[in-house]
Amino acid sequence: MPGTQATKACCQRTITRMMQVIRESYVSFPVIKDVPCEECKEILAIRVYTKPE
Repeated sequence: MPGTQATKACCQRTITRMMQVIRESYVSFPVIKDVPCEECKEILAIRVYTKPE
């Protein structure tokens, strides 16, 4: 996920998990989700415009 700030390790794990869910479950794109980090509860913006491979 591109951004200007470095992503914390806990947030990166949440992003990785969400990308796996999107890759396996979603067939319609774009997918735009705001999800809380599982550890620090920071809101993460997940934006996927095409199906990841």
